[in-house]
Amino acid sequence: MLHDSILVLYSKQKHLFRRLITLAFTFAGVYWLVIYGFRFTGMLTDAHMLELRGGQTLPYFILLTIWGIEYLRESKRLQAVILRANQANISPEHVTSDRLNDLLPRFAVLRPMGGKSWIATTINIVGLALAYVLISLQYRSLIVMLASE
Repeated sequence: MLHDSILVLYSKQKHLFRRLITLAFTFAGVYWLVIYGFRFTGMLTDAHMLELRGGQTLPYFILLTIWGIEYLRESKRLQAVILRANQANISPEHVTSDRLNDLLPRFAVLRPMGGKSWIATTINIVGLALAYVLISLQYRSLIVMLASE
């Protein structure tokens, strides 16, 4: 639906963001399989499981938050294209990046594009980094717990 001049600006960022957030959700989801696998084999007790499950809330909260914010921003991007298309009386796929001029910062995902786009990109980058750190700490806790048994 978008013109190539717009896609060039943000499609790589969008693709990388999707890949990173999907990977983070995958690591968080596999963690559940791992801990329940160890529980099934008797290597973890109910007390261990309670402790290990407790730390999973925050990474999911962060991931769902940045994913949701990016989803809302995507709708604002499409609204911007439709707005300019209506103003120029053309179809949305003919709206070029030149026509979006002041609305172009909305297309920033992981790299700022002027204006206040640094806020959204910072939230995305910090949120992803924080989620990866918290997920890594969960795996570390599991390894420490298994090693102490």
